[in-house]
Amino acid sequence: SRRNVLTTAGALPRRTAARGVLGAPRLHYTLATGAIATKEAAGHYALEVFEPSWHPLIADTLGYWRGARARGPYRRHPARRQRDAAEFVACVIEDANQRWSGSPHGRLLDIVHRWPPS
Repeated sequence: SRRNVLTTAGALPRRTAARGVLGAPRLHYTLATGAIATKEAAGHYALEVFEPSWHPLIADTLGYWRGARARGPYRRHPARRQRDAAEFVACVIEDANQRWSGSPHGRLLDIVHRWPPS
């Protein structure tokens, strides 16, 4: 049986969490603007768009992306980073779906499931 990587301890190293935490806002940014942002720019966008409660996670992720060591609440609690990263990605997807579900581009989850385009 397959394990759920979002709930398995140790399954989301910092690198993988960073990809999700920066990747989801990158898609959100594209839906909002029609432009494509770098992952670092998407992190800054996320700091502007999403609630301050997510800022420590986003800051930790931007730090990783720049090559910095983990600091703050996630340094000693990597399992917390895993949980928060999964919850943040779900939050970004839900926000995008609420904002753009009626757009010609469709719902974000549907876009992801259709990738890559035929």
